[in-house]
Amino acid sequence: MQNFMQKYNLSGASQGIKIVTTIFLIFMLIGIATNLLISYAKTGFSYNGLIEYYRGVESGYPKTYLELLETTHFHIFSMSVVFLILAHVFLMSSWSYRLKVMVIIISFLAMLAEICSPWLITYVSPKFAVLMIISGTIIALSLLLYIVVPMYEMWFIKSNNESIQNSK
Repeated sequence: MQNFMQKYNLSGASQGIKIVTTIFLIFMLIGIATNLLISYAKTGFSYNGLIEYYRGVESGYPKTYLELLETTHFHIFSMSVVFLILAHVFLMSSWSYRLKVMVIIISFLAMLAEICSPWLITYVSPKFAVLMIISGTIIALSLLLYIVVPMYEMWFIKSNNESIQNSK
């Protein structure tokens, strides 16, 4: 847990930590990409596609209570774990603490909205598809930040330790 201390910086991480973290982040990026492909296949990333997917159309049925419950159950656990791990890595970046916390809070609120959206689309109004589009976009952008910022800092920013060692 020492690696998650406030003074820890990614640019000064050992080569081993950089490699392991990079491999993990690459796999997370692949996971996010496959999730986007699945979402596109199901909804076409469109307002109408979301409505049809959750509320059904004349030829198809809306999502049942049990289907929504199973999806919610899975996503609450999986998204929480993914965000927890990625947020910890992001917290090790050199961005200001206030900015990091703001990004994390916004992404968790977007995650909550994303999890609630199918229920709202199905049982309240199809207009809640807009909420799902907005929250999904925020989630995608925050996950990208959670991955790109640490990778950039690990491999492209020199730490003070490296500068001192190189000057000897």
